[in-house]
Amino acid sequence: MSKRGLLLALLAVGVAVLSMRMLYDPADDVGAGAPQLSLEGIDRLAARFPRPDDVPLRMPEDHRAKPGQFAEYWLFGGRVTDGAGAVYGFHLAFYRLAVAEKPVERDSAWATRNIYRARFSVEPVGASAQGEERLSRDALGLAGASSGPAVWLEDWRFTILDDGATLLLESAASDAGMKLRLGRPVEGPLPIESELYRGYWWPGWQVEGMLEIGGESVPVRGDAMLDRLWGQALPVGRGQLALARAWLDLGEKGMLRCAQLRRRAGGGTPLTECISRPSSLAEDIVLAPADDGWRDFGGTRYPLAWTLDAPSLEQRRIAPLGDPPPQADGGWFGLVAVGEEPVAAGESNWGMLELSNFPSR
Repeated sequence: MSKRGLLLALLAVGVAVLSMRMLYDPADDVGAGAPQLSLEGIDRLAARFPRPDDVPLRMPEDHRAKPGQFAEYWLFGGRVTDGAGAVYGFHLAFYRLAVAEKPVERDSAWATRNIYRARFSVEPVGASAQGEERLSRDALGLAGASSGPAVWLEDWRFTILDDGATLLLESAASDAGMKLRLGRPVEGPLPIESELYRGYWWPGWQVEGMLEIGGESVPVRGDAMLDRLWGQALPVGRGQLALARAWLDLGEKGMLRCAQLRRRAGGGTPLTECISRPSSLAEDIVLAPADDGWRDFGGTRYPLAWTLDAPSLEQRRIAPLGDPPPQADGGWFGLVAVGEEPVAAGESNWGMLELSNFPSR
């Protein structure tokens, strides 16, 4: 197995626990020895980093990397259509995790302070998602962040243009690719605040560009959203708790972002927190797995279809736009359609759904 293959196989073990919770012994060069995966070690390392500052958001500065923070991510997702009206979902995500508190000088060119993970997919409606996941390090230029491209992993990147008015997303794999320009919305981002992390959710970006699918280039246009977090921890299911997160564009009704913790073994009352535009939309939200929405992948059951109810909404069904498989870390992520039953993917509203730490059967 190649060094990159070994790195991928070993890191995948810890990805599902607190944002890729794997730990390389900082005394070793990454790639020079076997990683030492330790939940306690990750906790100790994260605690040595400062908590994010409680200051107002600044754009485009907050699009850029926060090297003084333990972990961070950028998550883009969108729904676009081609000239014939065919609907596609896409997403591109970058994660950074520190494996040492401070930069250290070592003889090895492979030495690193940060590990980067990225994933992207193109999801034609009703078809299998196409894309891949990658893991790398900020050594030898393999991955990193700068004042040019905001973040990159090999040839995947997003770049800030026009003082933040435009974001350029670029990624490619053997069976799919994208080169998309995102135009900044008129309304600003919604702040996200927690004891351990900060960030923002910014829906309403306008998309124009090309998707590569099956060897063909497809011009597309549509909408996108950006979820951006940084801090001592990133939200993910852990221990006896599973986490479901949903980012929903409900058209004229507004925008809704929810996170729900539920017991892995079932029972109890799930804890749901939401932010929205308008703010009243987030009141009294009821988000629950649909009885017919569970699906088995490799011995793990995932609730891929949900129902959404609120005083200001008729009950709506949330269902996958395409057919993406689970991620390498055991979680699940996909674009979703949102509408009254039955969901009409080409006419309904849309969003993203992420599931982590759901139990094996």
